[in-house]
This record gives sequence, structure tokens and C-alpha cells, in this order.
Amino acid sequence: MIASINKVRRLGSVCILGLLSVQSQAANHYPVGSEGIKSATIPSSGQYYRNYNVLYKSDKLKDLTGSSLDNNFDLSVFASAHRYIYVTDHKILGGDFFWNLAIPIVYTNLEIGELNESSTRFGDIFIEPLGLAWHNDNSDWVAALAVYLPIGPDEKATDPGKGYYTYMFTGGGTHYFDTSKLYSFSITARYEVHSKQDNTDITPGDDFSIEWGLGKSDGLWEYGVSGYGRWQVTDDKDTLTPELEDLHDRALGIGPEVQRYFPASKILLNFKTHFEFNAVDSAEGVKTTLTFTKIF
Repeated sequence: MIASINKVRRLGSVCILGLLSVQSQAANHYPVGSEGIKSATIPSSGQYYRNYNVLYKSDKLKDLTGSSLDNNFDLSVFASAHRYIYVTDHKILGGDFFWNLAIPIVYTNLEIGELNESSTRFGDIFIEPLGLAWHNDNSDWVAALAVYLPIGPDEKATDPGKGYYTYMFTGGGTHYFDTSKLYSFSITARYEVHSKQDNTDITPGDDFSIEWGLGKSDGLWEYGVSGYGRWQVTDDKDTLTPELEDLHDRALGIGPEVQRYFPASKILLNFKTHFEFNAVDSAEGVKTTLTFTKIF
């Protein structure tokens, strides 16, 4: 119990796309699951504004064996992230060059043991200065480099800041099963490397995550199923409890997704719900996301 609370305090929250935050004791910055169907498809040249609104609720905190802890755990998070994307007309290695950034605002309420805290704060800023996108007759591909800047506060357990930099590498693809591109399957992988946390001198282990989506386009609608998985893949360094350095957290999620495009206003609405399972050393809950996209 004490180890779990300490880990929550020192690692803060799991941020969304540099965007949102979903509090848990996991160290990854990227909130896997924020993208789903066609997650590896970047749109044509232009400017885009995306607003992610995420509600995450959990009353299960899993231990190192995947069993639920009896510790009065209850977590509620609402996060709203504001993201600007610019896809340029420039080509690099044959791919479209794009960049983007995102700023999250996060409300978190956390109960665990005797701890009961809440806060509403700005989270860490996400900047992706280099992204490349390729488009073929039956597939799309993406590769990108990003960094999370530790701007958000990280003193309280409910603060959305991490207190360390994260460098993220992204790669993925979308395959279309027919020439009309009505049916698609996408998968996107991300690898995170973290710096040392200032307040604790702890360096969290690297994290690997995937997002996938299987969808069907039907006129202005698109629907299907999407999911994700995240795994800590290397040990923490210089922790206060050396015997826990080689213990790695993970969580999986799956659920329905639907999207509607409004051509007159150039607005795209996306709604999805992911139900988490098979979590280890992590919260396990339900994540619901409503994303608003405006095309300029």
C-alpha cells in the first residue's frame, strides 16, 4: 500500500497526446488510446484544430500480480486538450512534413487509502516538431519525433505534471482492404524515453505503446472498433525502493468508435469508449473520449 501511494505521488499523471491527462502511477506521458481508427493517417496539407475531451473513471488499482488492491481507490479525471496541427506542402524523403503542439487542462480527483485530493491545472506541453506522412494507393504511413516539456505542476498526487522530459518516437501505418478505401486497419507504435525527475532523482523506465483501429467508412460516417496497449519495457533507475525497479506496469483497452463529418462547417466529431483490462501495477478503468476537429 505505502509503495503504491509513493509511486502515485512521485510519478503524477498519464498525459494524453501531450494533451490530456489520466492519473495513474504509470510513468508514460503519452495517453495511449487518444487515437483509434486510422491513427496512422495524416490529413492533406492545411491547418487543423483538435479539442480532446476525455473522461476517465476507475475504482480498481491493480498490484504487481494483476489483482485488485483493497485500498479505497477511486479516480475521476476530466481532461480537455487543445492541439494545433499544421501539415505543410513541403516534402522530406518523399513524405509530407507536418508539426503540431498540444496544451492540456486537467481536473483530477483521487482517493487512495487515507489520501483524498483534487486539482485543476495545466499539464505538460506536447511538441512534435518533426513528422512525415506518406500516402499510397492502398496505405498511409507516418513517422514522427516529439518531446514533452515538464511545464505542469507535479507536487500533489493529482497534479498533471510529470517533472521530467519525455522523448517520443512514433511510427505506424493504415492499410485499406478495397480500392474505394471503405475498410481500413491501422496500427501506430510509440516509444518513450524519460529523463530524470527533478524532485526525486528517479529515472522512469522506457515505455512502449500501440494503438489500433478497424473501421468502415459509410458516407459521412465512420465506425468500428479500436484499442490500445501500453507496457513499461525497461527498469526504473535510482528508485527509493530498489527491489521494485524491475517491476513493469501495463494496461490494455478496447471499445467501439464512431465518427461523423459535417462538410458545410468542416467539422469532424469522434466518439469512443475504451474498457481497460489485464492491467498490472496500474489503474484499470473506462476511458471515454469526445474529439472535436475544425479544418481551416
